[in-house]
Amino acid sequence: MYISNNSANIAFTGPVSLKRASFWDSRKTSSFEVEHPSLNTLNVSSHKLKKTHNDEFVSSVVNSANRILATEKILINKSKHELYGCSIKTNERYRYNSLGEILRLSGIITMFENKANKMRICSIGDAAVFHAKYKFEPDISTPLDAEFMLYRIADSKSKKYSQKAHEILNEYDFDKCDDEQLQNSANSLVKELLDDIVYNKYDYDRKDLKHWSLDMVLTKENVLNNKEFFNNLYKKHGIEYEIN
Repeated sequence: MYISNNSANIAFTGPVSLKRASFWDSRKTSSFEVEHPSLNTLNVSSHKLKKTHNDEFVSSVVNSANRILATEKILINKSKHELYGCSIKTNERYRYNSLGEILRLSGIITMFENKANKMRICSIGDAAVFHAKYKFEPDISTPLDAEFMLYRIADSKSKKYSQKAHEILNEYDFDKCDDEQLQNSANSLVKELLDDIVYNKYDYDRKDLKHWSLDMVLTKENVLNNKEFFNNLYKKHGIEYEIN
C-alpha cells in the first residue's frame, strides 16, 4: 500500500506500515515516509499517548534531523466507531509546505483502518476552507451554534451570504423553537458558502471567518460517495490504495 497527498510536487515513497496500538489494544496506527521537494525525507507516524486520555493518539511529521515539524492529535473512540481530530499544529517555520495536508491524509487512513464511520473536528477560523477540500461538512448540532454562525455570516462583508443569513434569521420563529429547522438551515448555508469558496473561488473576505468555531464531520458514507474523487487522487500520485 502506498499513499500520496494531492500536491503534484510531493510523493510518498514508502509503504504504509500498520500495527496495533498495543497487545491489548486493537486500534491501528500507521507510519510511512514522504519525499518532500524542499524538506527531503519526512517520516509520518502515529502512536498512542500513554499518559493522557486513553483514546488519544498523535500523528507526527518528523524530518531526518528528528525535528517534529507538525502534529495532529486524534481520539479514536472504538465503541462509537468515531474519530475526533483535536488539533493540527505546524511549526511556524515549516508552514506552507503541505504538512497539514499530509496529516489530514494520515487521519483519513486512520479512520478507514480503524473501521470508523466518521471523523469529527472543530474548525477554527478559515481552516474550515481547508477541511472542506477533503469533503468535511458543517455539523452544527445546537440552536446556539446555529445562531452564532448565522449572525457571523449576517454581519460579514459578503452581501450575497449576509442577505441569505438575514433571511433565515428573519424567517425563524423563535417562539416555536424549531431548533432542527434552524440547525439544518445553518448547515446548508455554511456548506453552500464553503463549497462556493472551494470550487468556485468565491472572493469571500477571510477576515470574516476569523472568529468562526465550526463543528465539521467527514463520514465514511461521504468518502464512499466521493470515492472516484479520492481514488483519482491516489492514482494521480501512483498510490496503490483504493476505496471500494
